[in-house]
Formats: sequence, C-alpha cells, structure tokens
Amino acid sequence: MAARHVPLVMLFLTSFVLTSWAASCTWQDAANPVSSVDCSHQGSVLTVTYQGHSVTCDQDLSSLDLQTAPRLHWSAAKASQTYLLLMLDPDAPTPCQPNLRYIVHWAAFVMGQNLHVTHEFVAYRSPHPPAGTPAHRYQLFLYEWGSGQSLNDLDLLGQLSSNHLRFDLENFKAVSHLHNEVVAFQIQYSR
Repeated sequence: MAARHVPLVMLFLTSFVLTSWAASCTWQDAANPVSSVDCSHQGSVLTVTYQGHSVTCDQDLSSLDLQTAPRLHWSAAKASQTYLLLMLDPDAPTPCQPNLRYIVHWAAFVMGQNLHVTHEFVAYRSPHPPAGTPAHRYQLFLYEWGSGQSLNDLDLLGQLSSNHLRFDLENFKAVSHLHNEVVAFQIQYSR
C-alpha cells in the first residue's frame, strides 16, 4: 500500500521544490540574463513619478498601484527633439526562466523635458507579473528619434496582442536604426 503512494509523494515534493525555487530565483539565475539598468552612468537622471511618489532607479514598487502610467521628466531633453520611449519586462514569466522576454508595456514618441506623449504605439500596460514569482524588472529606455528614421514594422512593437510577448529588442533597434539609449531607468514589482 505504501509503495503506491511513493510516486505521489515524489511528485508533490518535486512540485514543491520547483515552486520554491521559482519563487526565490533571480534574473542572475537565467541561462541568458539581461543586465539591470545602470542609472549611475547617465549624465542626468530620468525622474519617474507614480501617483505623486517620486521613485528611485531599481526601487521595488510592489506596494503601489501602478495602473496609471508614470509621469516622466528628463532635464537634459531637448525641447524640439522627439524621443522613443520603451518600457519592457525582461523577466517574464519568471526572472530565472524568462522565455517570454521581452514584454512591451509601453511604447510612445515623447517630447520636451516633461516627456509628454505625442504618439502612443502601445498603450501603457501596468506591471502584472505572475503572483508568487520574484520581483520583475521593468525597464524604461529613451532613444533619440531622428527625422530620417521610420518605424517600418509597427508589429515589432507589439501592437498586436500576440506580439507584445517575446519582443525582439535587438532586432527592433537594428531595423529602426536605434543606437544607445540616451537615458534609462528601472523599477521592480511583484505581487
């Protein structure tokens, strides 16, 4: 009788160990990890405000409701320059097994120091990682957008609901002739 229960016990223990590991893993445990944003290398810092709360780079915002897009400010922004804003999750569905990397959470053209949205390609999607997984990183990148550049394939930005998963950032940058970001920021969020 006890021998019949051994497979069930083994299955339960294996499931428990894997679940515990997934809940404690970090992005560094991934087979091909994406680096965190280094805010300190920027000449001036992007200011991000959620619900009137100014946040710092890499801050865990799990206690805040992030349903509304943040307000952004970058003092080094040129008044007449258009920038491309991308907000991406590199840690989906879990930081250690990010096989849905990247998820597009926001893509827009912005202008001015207050980075007001002039055209939104992908409406803001609030952070919503699976419950019980470690905090996900949500990375904001700002790229200068030149008059000679064009978005030839908007599907790359994830406009179709099926395309917002597995967004290929490197391919998008190559196709769109984007170079290094001018400023970057990162928050963390879990639920």
